[in-house]
Amino acid sequence: MIDIKEVAEIVNACSTKLTLVRKSTPNDGISNFVEICSEFTGGLSHLVDRFLALDNIDISKPLFKIVAQAVKGLVLQSNGLIMKLGRATVDEDVGAETGKVWNACEDIKKLPVANRIAYRREIIESCSVIKDTKEEFEGYLQNSENLEQSVKAPEEEVEDNDDDDDDDDDDD
Repeated sequence: MIDIKEVAEIVNACSTKLTLVRKSTPNDGISNFVEICSEFTGGLSHLVDRFLALDNIDISKPLFKIVAQAVKGLVLQSNGLIMKLGRATVDEDVGAETGKVWNACEDIKKLPVANRIAYRREIIESCSVIKDTKEEFEGYLQNSENLEQSVKAPEEEVEDNDDDDDDDDDDD
């Protein structure tokens, strides 16, 4: 797990370098840019290799799921940065995409290192979902009770009006 976090640091640094070198003069920056791109893609490849190696060690499903989400997020954000760098002119800012890569790297740095922590996180998330669902259904019940009361009230008025009409007929 620590290896994945170290690789995320490399990817983070490379994304920053890519953004900065891209703005340098074309003659000076091309060779540096290609070198950093190679380092960046190598880091991503190593990250995926380290992730796939987790399948061979004793890791819980919740921890594997958390790591998988973080690695997938970093790969997707890195892809977005690479695509933006490929399409953007030198004057266009790619800071937003670089920031997304940084955030994804931060998510990897925050990964739990123990199965116990991952199980606890999963239980807390499940409890939160259950609580939200309960509140949602309580809201539905409250709305249905309010709707029933509003439907009953006009019916009672109609019945009262019908009784008044019958009384008028008796007077004639």
